[in-house]
Amino acid sequence: MDRKEWGGFAEQFPSPEELFHGDDWKEARRQEKDCQKEAEQGFMQQRMQKEVNQKEDDNVQEQVLIEEPASKRKKPKFFSAGFVIVLLAAALIITNLSFFHIHLFCMMSESMGDAIPKGSLIISYKAPIEKLETGDVITYRNRDGLLITHEIVSVIENYKKSGCYTFRTKGRANVSMDEEEITYGMIEGKALFYIPYVGKPFVK
Repeated sequence: MDRKEWGGFAEQFPSPEELFHGDDWKEARRQEKDCQKEAEQGFMQQRMQKEVNQKEDDNVQEQVLIEEPASKRKKPKFFSAGFVIVLLAAALIITNLSFFHIHLFCMMSESMGDAIPKGSLIISYKAPIEKLETGDVITYRNRDGLLITHEIVSVIENYKKSGCYTFRTKGRANVSMDEEEITYGMIEGKALFYIPYVGKPFVK
């Protein structure tokens, strides 16, 4: 609508639509403006709600990105100090068994039957000659250089009047005794105990 200044006051002139259409047109215009206003308010609310939802989604994604690597990250496994000490001590002992006069042998045959099964790991030590007696299991090296693990079946204190000890041995699964008389110098060790089947993969 046009405005015209009269003595400092603005007078509003009706538009042609107002002149020709009257009150009905004014009411329609008012309703149209109200509808437009409501539509604008609804649009603003939707836009604000969309922005809020977008912010929430961004926050959720950011939280997932922060937490997900931590959940997938594998925590390193730390061994206790006691376990490490035991492991080092075991490695030190194994690598220096000869210093403690301890030897490891593998049962290569079935001559000892169930007493020491084939493939067993035998832990032996170099016993003094006076500690060897009937029933002990010894590992000795025969004249052909082969290691034999058999049981002492007899002790000869004065072999052929030489004043030396000799031993007769036999495998528990064998019918007869070994042919050789075993001197102390041939004995590699006296069996302390054995671990069955540990050396099985290395025995034919």
